Amino acid sequence: MIKKLITWYFSPLLFGIAFVGPLIAQVLLRVAPDVATALLVPNLVLGLGIGFVLGGIAQTRRSWIWVK
Repeated sequence: MIKKLITWYFSPLLFGIAFVGPLIAQVLLRVAPDVATALLVPNLVLGLGIGFVLGGIAQTRRSWIWVK
């Protein structure tokens, strides 16, 4: 039980949601603040969506590196 919890805690999906998502939101806020306004979604929601997708892809591929 604990091993499965630790494995999930350090998974790429959680990393994508908890770190990459807010990072993308902050970068979008600094670089292009009007992008999210044009899409009618907040920057954080857009960043979390992108982080979720990237984390999910890394989870299924078992690697963040795209070239094998």
